[in-house]
Amino acid sequence: MKTLSLAAVLVMSALACLTPPVQAQFQELVRRVPSSANALVLINADKIFSSPIAKGEKWEADRAKRFSSGMTSLPSEAKLTVLASQLDLEFMQPIWEAAVIQMVAVPSLDTAAKQLGGTVDEVAKCPAIRLSDDSYVMQLSETVVGALTPANRQLAARWVREPAGTLSPYLQKAASFSDGSAGVIMALDLTDALTLEDVQARIQSSESELLKGDTVDKAVLANTLASVQGVILGITFGEKVSGKIIVDFGVDATPIATTARPLLLEILGNRGVMIDEFASWSTSVQGTRLSFGGDLTASGLTRLSSLIELPTQAVFEGQKPGSAANKPGQETAPAKPQDMAQATQQYYKSIEHLAADLKGQKGEAKTIGQNGQWFDNYARKVDKLPILNVDETMLEYGAYVASQLRNASMAIKGVGIRTRVGEVNAVSSGVTNSGGAVGSFRYGGYGAYGYDYTRGMTRREQQSARTQVRANEKSTGAASVQQIRQQMQEASAQIRREMTKKYQIEF
Repeated sequence: MKTLSLAAVLVMSALACLTPPVQAQFQELVRRVPSSANALVLINADKIFSSPIAKGEKWEADRAKRFSSGMTSLPSEAKLTVLASQLDLEFMQPIWEAAVIQMVAVPSLDTAAKQLGGTVDEVAKCPAIRLSDDSYVMQLSETVVGALTPANRQLAARWVREPAGTLSPYLQKAASFSDGSAGVIMALDLTDALTLEDVQARIQSSESELLKGDTVDKAVLANTLASVQGVILGITFGEKVSGKIIVDFGVDATPIATTARPLLLEILGNRGVMIDEFASWSTSVQGTRLSFGGDLTASGLTRLSSLIELPTQAVFEGQKPGSAANKPGQETAPAKPQDMAQATQQYYKSIEHLAADLKGQKGEAKTIGQNGQWFDNYARKVDKLPILNVDETMLEYGAYVASQLRNASMAIKGVGIRTRVGEVNAVSSGVTNSGGAVGSFRYGGYGAYGYDYTRGMTRREQQSARTQVRANEKSTGAASVQQIRQQMQEASAQIRREMTKKYQIEF
């Protein structure tokens, strides 16, 4: 799962190996999270798939297909999933990531090693495999599988052997919500992450229209933001799907109630994690808590689900334990042409589904910039699609799509960098005035003697110059993204024709 944003990605950790068969509740799984974790995700598959919307739309029937198509990060065999990580909050990169999943049945690690090119191992007496994607997968019990990245064998062994850590108070509070109605809970502990001086400096240097002028008490705003304790996102599945973002502060947030909604939308947009539904979500502030929530469409749910990624592709839709293909020492049978055709077709349709979802947003520069993070997230989803029996040419196409999505993300992120440089250059260059004939000197018939001089910009001129730079860079970034999208469409049409001709089925 390599990313959670609201600020971030998340993931989670180890469980003692030789525990008795677990009647695993979240409390038992969460209890084993290392104390250094500051990000947590809880997914209750039973609660999700027993919901009215899941039954009405028959999610259970195509659950495996939804997983393999990239619509969800939840394998069909998963019952309870706990993910966590320790994030470097300055760079928003994970120091470690892991997962513990209670499953109906744990897939054969031997088969997974063969199919995914892993190496069979044993870590602290637990059956394990080390995979080329820098991860370890361990069978922790008959029904529990754990995954860890990076593939640090010593770290993995210590997690298995050492006593459980103590979860931070904020993550403990977030984990307690698993007893409620939410099927998915994501939490990021931000306690002690910010200093008042740092927040004041950011507010002072911000180009936000919201923070200009005297309409906002910047001292109160800075004090409130610096006290932030953490962020929780809950997704509830009932007759329809709804989401709620909760931001907890250490002081009363009521004084910033009027600016809370536009400020939160601006932060989400600047982070590149905007979804269409946010425009209609309602905001409330009660005491130290800010809440922001509303309904979610299928597209919005897919995008938020892209924030949750398993640490490895090894938790897959594979053979069930006990089947002939999984027996120890038995070689995996060569793929039949029909199997390759179906696997290749599914792989292509999965990419098309993800690409179509990204096209769902309007194409203007502002919207593209506010959705930049999704390009990165979807590139990772393409990377993690099941590749068993997929045609090599189709895999090359998938690698191309992932690369193009990352190019689009970089084009968007580059807008901010280029804009800041351009603004500095535009303002520092000043304004050049030409004296021309006004106030000039004449001599005979030789005309006027002109002169030029450069002066500093007025505040209004500086703002106008900055606005022009931002508009130009956004347009350039949007044009780059549109060009990349066009190239992907052309490649899609080409591979579709080629694969349809080769396998004689419709792609």
